Amino acid sequence: MVAVDKLYPTSLSLKVSLPKYAKKLHENATICFHEEDGKIVGVVAGYTENTINNAAFVSMVGVLPEYQRKGIAEELVKEFIDRANHKRLDFVHLYAVKENTPAVKLYKKLGFVEWYFENDPRPEDVHFIFYLQRKTALVTAIGSFSADIVIKNLKKNGFKVIGCDIYSRELIADAYNVSDFYQVPKVANEEEYLKALKYVCTEEKITHILPSTDIEIDFFNKYREEFEKTNIVICISPPKTLEICRNKKLQQEFIEKNVECIQYIPTKYVKECGTVPYDYPLVCKPVDGRSSQGLRYVYTKEDWEAVKTCVDRDNYIVQPKIIGNIVTVDIVRSQDGEVVVAIPRLELLRTQNGAGTSVKVYTDLNLENNCKVLADKLGVIGCVNFEFLRDDEGTYYYVECNPRFSGGVEFSCLAGYDCVSNHVRAFENNKIDEFQLNRSMYIARKYEEYVTRII
Repeated sequence: MVAVDKLYPTSLSLKVSLPKYAKKLHENATICFHEEDGKIVGVVAGYTENTINNAAFVSMVGVLPEYQRKGIAEELVKEFIDRANHKRLDFVHLYAVKENTPAVKLYKKLGFVEWYFENDPRPEDVHFIFYLQRKTALVTAIGSFSADIVIKNLKKNGFKVIGCDIYSRELIADAYNVSDFYQVPKVANEEEYLKALKYVCTEEKITHILPSTDIEIDFFNKYREEFEKTNIVICISPPKTLEICRNKKLQQEFIEKNVECIQYIPTKYVKECGTVPYDYPLVCKPVDGRSSQGLRYVYTKEDWEAVKTCVDRDNYIVQPKIIGNIVTVDIVRSQDGEVVVAIPRLELLRTQNGAGTSVKVYTDLNLENNCKVLADKLGVIGCVNFEFLRDDEGTYYYVECNPRFSGGVEFSCLAGYDCVSNHVRAFENNKIDEFQLNRSMYIARKYEEYVTRII
């Protein structure tokens, strides 16, 4: 310690008493050392016993000056990682001084990733973490609105992230934010898509799959056993839940029977209606439609007749058109149902396909509690979103459950709750964080341009 004391950006002796520190390491630490010329020339010391959060901690890395640049530090850190792995710990973490460029480069080379958390005792330093059983997540449709925050937060939590999309890499900005990117066939080409996804999972040793769109949710629900038999965690709700959520008529019947606190919009099949069932205007849409797919507004008798004679009429439902503001509630529910978080937002500006661009995140305890009841009854797991219409009198009319991340899930993350990390924890059957918004806020989305390829 005396020999390497002055090599650190801030000398050890300015932070600790060297004799006391040496005694503490000798008595409690796991010590890896390298010998040459009959003396110890390099040491990595840290703690692998009685750890907090099942995590090993590297306390000291030191190599004598004349033996540096020989790979000794790298060798010893790897040895320490192996020892921690043998003790079935979850990860190894350590701190590096930002200005210590060689150390920062070494840890990144070894696979450590920067880790952030609130109230870090050493916020001025770089906190690195190495996952001993590295998790690799596949995020699909990474050109979608939700993908950016999903990728960012997975990486913050130590995941290696792989992305795929039906479009080529240079058309997708986030294709450059993942460890690797694959262009895959359209999901509608099920056989080809399945083959491509299996290849990616094998090639990248995927441990978790996070689908981004409704059509992918349906695909992975259909083929979930194909992936789960290889121990991949498919982060979508159970089959029974999806069966209800993906059928708007079935959902209405379920809610009317099981969830009295939720006001569902009256719903009938078009094929069952001899005459106009409600006052104009009406909303007609496929019973299993995704987002705004196939949506029709009916204002006149002629509009109604056009719907009744359309090719897909047997698959259409009809509802009275509720005039009101759209409210989306991001829900995150643990697997055991002990924790359910609900974060409402009023959508102020939206794109034509229904993605919010400016919102107000706010608290409505009655709405939140009702959503928690519905989430429990449906048995959702992880993050989904409920959509409501709120009329001028403040009544909330339930529209649907999208059993995936909402396009605006980053709004909830910015409001203070990491929906992405807690989504994954829910599917790992781990405890998820509780949350209650304590102040309302306006949040606006902006778009940025990226040069993805120069020819």
